[in-house]
Amino acid sequence: MQRTATHGVPLLGICLGMQLLAEESEEHGVHQGLGLIPGRVVRLIPDKPGYRVPNFGWHDATFTAGNPLFDKNAGPTPFYFAHSYHFAAADTADVAATIDYSSRKITVAVARNNIFGLQFHPEKSQDAGLDVLARFLTHARTLGRSV
Repeated sequence: MQRTATHGVPLLGICLGMQLLAEESEEHGVHQGLGLIPGRVVRLIPDKPGYRVPNFGWHDATFTAGNPLFDKNAGPTPFYFAHSYHFAAADTADVAATIDYSSRKITVAVARNNIFGLQFHPEKSQDAGLDVLARFLTHARTLGRSV
């Protein structure tokens, strides 16, 4: 992991893989993460009726600017989710996408330099998910890295 952080090797964490990028997680006790992106993984706690944990299904993600994995001109885009925890980023600059869950926005994608994380499942998210994976491969190739 040190090589990834210091030598620009691209890394994409999906679902639990995204959560491992954090400094720590509270899932099944408090556990240390890889610490590649500052933040904590915390349990989803709905404060409105109709929101369940785990959060299964399709939700529209809204992208922040400047992330090579997402089309900056796209509006909210549906992706498939299956999770009970979410990444609470320490720095909002690391937040690449959010969804509306209960009465707040939660982080569903993070990015810092060459490190990316997706809470959703791109492999189950049809064309939008395939587009994100293709954009990751394109980005890695522009860095001159083999993938």
